[in-house]
Formats: sequence, C-alpha cells, structure tokens
Amino acid sequence: MRKIPLLIPLLLLLSCEGILPPPAIQSLSEDARLLLYIHSTSTAPPEMAFTISTIEVRKGGEWTVISEEPFRIGSTELVDRQRFLVEARLVPGLYSAVRLKISEAVLRSRMGMVNLALPEPDGTAVIEIEADLRARESYVVSLNWDPEGSIAEGYRFQPSFRAEEERPSPRDLLLFVSNYGTDYITVIDREMERVIGAITVGSGPAGMVTNVTGDRLYVVNSISRYISIVDTTRFVVLGRIYLTTGRDPMDVAFVPEGGASTEGKLYIINRGSDDVTVIDTVARRVLKTINVGRAPSAIVADTGRKEVYVANEGSNSLTVIDAVDDTAVAEIYVGSRPKGIMLRKEKDKIYVFNEGSGSISVVSPTSRKVVRTISLTIPPARGVEGFSGRMFIVSSSRDSLSFYNPFDVMTRGMEVGPSPFGLGVDERRNRLYVTAFGGDRIFLFDPILEREVKDLRVGENPYGILVVE
Repeated sequence: MRKIPLLIPLLLLLSCEGILPPPAIQSLSEDARLLLYIHSTSTAPPEMAFTISTIEVRKGGEWTVISEEPFRIGSTELVDRQRFLVEARLVPGLYSAVRLKISEAVLRSRMGMVNLALPEPDGTAVIEIEADLRARESYVVSLNWDPEGSIAEGYRFQPSFRAEEERPSPRDLLLFVSNYGTDYITVIDREMERVIGAITVGSGPAGMVTNVTGDRLYVVNSISRYISIVDTTRFVVLGRIYLTTGRDPMDVAFVPEGGASTEGKLYIINRGSDDVTVIDTVARRVLKTINVGRAPSAIVADTGRKEVYVANEGSNSLTVIDAVDDTAVAEIYVGSRPKGIMLRKEKDKIYVFNEGSGSISVVSPTSRKVVRTISLTIPPARGVEGFSGRMFIVSSSRDSLSFYNPFDVMTRGMEVGPSPFGLGVDERRNRLYVTAFGGDRIFLFDPILEREVKDLRVGENPYGILVVE
C-alpha cells in the first residue's frame, strides 16, 4: 500500500481535527487526460515478466513520450488483476497507437528464469488504439496482455496486446468512485472488476447519488461548488447545478417525487455553514436552505418516510428533516463526533456512528429517541448494511474494517487503508468495496469469507463509492 501523502489542513472531514488534501484546482487548460492500464484475462499463464522502459502515444504521425518510468510486469501478478501504468495530460485529438519500449523479458524454464530475445525492431511493441481525446475530458485505455501468445519460436518475446478502450457497460454492472484529490470520477465494471472509464467533473468531487432509474448521477464538487449531472450510460457530463448557498458542500441524498417521475430533490450538507441546500432536479435550481447542527458530516434519506437525517459532528446530534415541506422537525442528541449514518431497514432503526465516543447510537425514527448505545473497541467513521442484515464499519482513524453479524457482534477486524471512508456492497457478486481516502485505491472484499480479494487503482483521495443497481 502507498504511504499517506502530505496533507494540508482545509476542512474538518475525517475528525474534528481532520484534514483534507490541498484542493485540486481545476485546470483551465484545454488538455485531455489519458489513463493507461494493463490487465490479462489468462487464468494459468506461463511464468514470465517484462520491463517497460518507455511509453509513447501517436497522434497523426507524431509520437509523444508519456512515461519514462520503468515498469516490471509479471504474468502471475495480472491473473484476475488490473495494473495502472500512467496518467498523461495530452493535446486533444485522435490518438491511434501506444508504443512500449521493452528493455527486458524473462521466462521460467526447467533451468530457472531465462532471458528472452526482445521484440523487433528495437525492443518495441506497437498497440493500435482509437482514442478520441477531447479537451478537459478523461479517457481510459486498458492493454489486454496474452502471455501464452507472447512467446515466439520458444525463445523470442513477441508481446501480444489488444487495446480495450473506454466503452459503456450495462448500468447494473457499474461502480462509480469520486476522487476528491483529482477532478474525475472512476468508472468500474463490477463483473470484470476493472476500471473501464473516467469522467471529468468539477474540483474536489465528493458525495454522489443517482436518480430513481440510475441513468443520472449527481456529483457534489466541493471546491468548484456545483453539482455535475452525469449520464451513466454514456459517461458524459450533461450539465451543472450551481450551489448558490452554503459553504464546503460535501455529501448528498436524493428524495424522489414519487409516482412515475424519475426526478426529485437533492439535499446537500454544507459543512462550513451548518446547513443543507435543497435542489429541484427538474428546475435545476436551489429551492431552500435548512439550518442544521454544527459541522454536518453525513446525510441519508429514508424515501419511504419522506425524511432526511443529518449527522452533526460539531454538535453531537442528528437532525431530522421533513422532506415534504423541507423543515427541520427534530434534533436528537447522540454520541461524540458522529461521522456517519446508516439506515437499518430490517430493524427499522437509524445507526449513527460516533467516532469521538467509539460507539453507535441506535435511533428509533418513530419515537425520535436513542433507544440503544453499542460500545465499540475501534472508533467508527461510516458503515453499510448488506448480506442479510450484516454490517460493515470502517475506522478512518485506525485504518481498519470490521465485519459484524446480524446481531451486531463483530466477527472480524482487519487493516485497510490508508484512511478508509466510503463503502458499497454488491450482494449478487459477493463483494464489499472500500475507498482509501489517504491513497489512490479501492479495496474489494469477500464479505462471506471476510477476506481481501484485490485492489484497484483509481484517482487521488477516493471519497465516495456508489453501486448502481
């Protein structure tokens, strides 16, 4: 895992003394962004490896060097894995090829690892692509390497590559990750478990939510102070909704209008101004601002009750908002420094994760009272429910993930991170996803066996994670 980068104080996020990285100031240049990955679909490849010394891309008849950092690629490490190679800022246009300079290739034989003759000419491999890079947009290309087909005449390394370029997948296969430290959303195919796209949004993307049908993704850009409206079928930004009220917008919840409408209202917590901005997604404008407690840290909507709940880290309380007339109707005092909220629908309860007191306040939405307090050994930040009433909790301050059974008893804890924050579940594929805000990765877990499966490289400081069903 990567070491936590140097962070500069900006907002109170991960605790009352928490820190965010310096804002990713959105570039005013016309550059495009290319994200290059490599993977293999081979399940039992021969043990071999090669080293890339230079990576170039071709636009027209000109080659541009985008990396001179050596990469050693092993066949066994790519079994059911994807590896990030390079992120490059490029002049917009149509790019037709990637060229790799290979400096070494080896293969395991009965005599151990032996050197292979390098590809001709000059140890280079050219992979044809068709990447139309547009100004201020991001594009993903993943090179599919076939190790079995990369050995010629038993002694020569003739790498077999095929470019898999950015293309939409069915919506119910998608996973979106907001990268606060960069200005794009990473798109992951949950079936292949690979990064397949990137969508440039505003600066400091944080909370995300979809509409009823999942074809519209609303992204809160904390630094830019607007909402990006993303088409989840085409991976394009359709428009913006400017936040004319509030300071330091972070997280968002959605309450549908009901009936046949796919539209509704967005509720955005503003950490710096202690309020919630309400937006009409049809008119794309601010309707109202609702005062809540100090330093709101998390928000969730109960669409059945037409209520919105806001955890206030600075005032140790939970604000209840009536989503019909958009008024704060109750304030419930919980533990110290509440950081996250989770609806336990099977239990008809609201779980509030109190980082300061190392506990969970269990709130009844009917009586609007704390009916139980669960003491934990590790201070919680956020949690998610799934897999027949189980619970999964991350601790940002301890870099840990805890697994709980349906009776709220911890069954296992493990290190993850740095600074785990966002969570998502995919019950059909037996996956739990966790973002590491202090790095550039998300981690995939098997929640049944309670073990880590793999990790994927996304952008810097991944914040939110959203499974589209």
